[in-house]
Amino acid sequence: MRIDKSSDALMLLGIEHKHMGQVLDVLERQIDLTENSKETDYKLIKLIFDYFLTFPDTCHHPKEDLIFARIIAHKPDELGILGDLIDEHKELSQITHKARDEVCSQCATSLVKSNTVPILKEFLETYRHHIETENKTFFPYVLENLPQEEFDMIDFALFDREDPVYDDDTEEQFARLRDEIVAIGNE
Repeated sequence: MRIDKSSDALMLLGIEHKHMGQVLDVLERQIDLTENSKETDYKLIKLIFDYFLTFPDTCHHPKEDLIFARIIAHKPDELGILGDLIDEHKELSQITHKARDEVCSQCATSLVKSNTVPILKEFLETYRHHIETENKTFFPYVLENLPQEEFDMIDFALFDREDPVYDDDTEEQFARLRDEIVAIGNE
């Protein structure tokens, strides 16, 4: 089925998912190093958590929450099919805080060893699953079920207002942090 709709917001969210995936790839390499008794870059792991504690809640999830609200307003009976994306975002934030607290408390004492691997893997797998579910289920559902006028309203709400959810300066700060993480992770 071909869908002749477009949304700058959905396109941007897809790009953001790709970027978050790059940061998760760096974390996965750090997990592999830890599992193979190699030196783990604890500063890099802390930067990764800094990124995931700020970017999703500040920039990414509010965009998705806006789209979720529009689809529920347009199709209120579909909540059961979609689940509750807003609650899932809150749970992701809690998982991220818990993982960061557990891992970074060990970072401070230089005791990060293999016992952190399950914590890091749970965080990694949870985030990857969330992103994959949105890419394969939520975004296609939205594309199929929202009329173009709704996408136009969403894009306007995000990009064409004085005080949008999308803020160029904030987005640039997170892009720099992401680039730093990826650069360090690739060294």
